[in-house]
Amino acid sequence: MIEAIELPETAENRYAMLGCLALRGQLRNQIDSFETLWKEFLEQPLEVSGLRLLRIHLRMLRSTVKVLEPLLPFAGKEWLGILKAAADNLGTIREYDVALRDCDKYSLYIGQEPVALKELLSAKRKEKTEAWLEMVEPEKIAEVVAGLSELLQNPRPLFLEEEALANAFLQARLQNWGMKLCNKLQNEVEKDDMEKLHAVRIKVKRFRYAYSAYMNGEADQELLMCLKNAQDTLGSIHDGSCNLAIMENLVAVAPNEQLAAEFTAFRAWRTEKLRQSLDRLPEVCTELVASLHRNIEGARLL
Repeated sequence: MIEAIELPETAENRYAMLGCLALRGQLRNQIDSFETLWKEFLEQPLEVSGLRLLRIHLRMLRSTVKVLEPLLPFAGKEWLGILKAAADNLGTIREYDVALRDCDKYSLYIGQEPVALKELLSAKRKEKTEAWLEMVEPEKIAEVVAGLSELLQNPRPLFLEEEALANAFLQARLQNWGMKLCNKLQNEVEKDDMEKLHAVRIKVKRFRYAYSAYMNGEADQELLMCLKNAQDTLGSIHDGSCNLAIMENLVAVAPNEQLAAEFTAFRAWRTEKLRQSLDRLPEVCTELVASLHRNIEGARLL
């Protein structure tokens, strides 16, 4: 475990290890991709596909950096906090994007568009985005990008003992995350507790992004598939629950007959899809736990 590994006391040695592991996790490429998408988002904040890509790359970047947290300078915790706050705020806007996407799926299902419902969701999505843009501080994101970039400038080659320690550190971090994820999947998956399911979903997503980044071409494909299945199933549950809650609240304060009728029909369709995802969940979790155990026990997490 990570607690049993004694990391170098000098900043120089720590930053050398950080640079080496960042190279393995392709952190430089992730920073560049995120920075590009961030600039595009600020120019076109209402562009839905751009927001989705930005959010995914932000989550990936944060997961990759989070693995290296014990090696980061003191400011590193603040950087991670800034990235988390940005991701959480973008996640709030995302809920409306997902609700609109589900309305489109529902339209294909019934052959008729829920016009009033979509108009209400689109207006609220625009309102949420504009409110966030008024409070967002782009200079903080720029500070994080600059700080991370500076740490990755020309890292010196590692000595043999440093390289061994860096590999042991990374293996311990991934194994630790994997075991904690197993524990959550086995003890905290309760179908009637959406908050716990959402927390498990976040852990699955974080582990998947970190594992994919650091394992590169050596990743266990079965484990990756199990992680994706769990993330998709938990995501469908979270989206369904949030969609229904958001729409119910909006319809309650803006009542009209067409809107109420559209929501009633949509709710029946979405509730059934939510039930199907909940029914799949135990099998998906069991498969993921088994795959994680095989990788951890076989020392295949690195």
